[in-house]
Amino acid sequence: MPNHIETLIADVLAYSRPSGSGCFVTNAAADDLLKCGQAALNEIEGAIRALLAQSDRSASHDELLEAQLGLLDLWMVYFQLAEGNDLERAVVFLGSLSGPLLATAILAMTPTWRRESGVVIPGPILEFVRDVALHGTGCAAEVARYHLP
Repeated sequence: MPNHIETLIADVLAYSRPSGSGCFVTNAAADDLLKCGQAALNEIEGAIRALLAQSDRSASHDELLEAQLGLLDLWMVYFQLAEGNDLERAVVFLGSLSGPLLATAILAMTPTWRRESGVVIPGPILEFVRDVALHGTGCAAEVARYHLP
């Protein structure tokens, strides 16, 4: 039987609990998962790792996002939780990924760190994205080059 965090992660990925109306719809499960705090990081990483096989079969990050409607929301929760204390951990985790799955992580960085003054991606994460843009291949490198501030 899944625990509370696993259930929330499944709800986030399925986008099963939209909240709001019109163009102001949010993923309520993502909001609840964020409230779980640092305790959710391991399980979020596990859920994302479980998507590696699906990512490898996907032709692009768009195809992966069509299959996992809440994946960007899950990444945004992950980055918000990691930002407090575990940015280096996040960089190591990102470095273990590739292809469409890594591309979705990079796509989620802009809405996670958008501020009135622009997008302010924390230093260690920004350096990782720059490295992907310079040395990576495939859709992850394309997305990294396009989304660098």
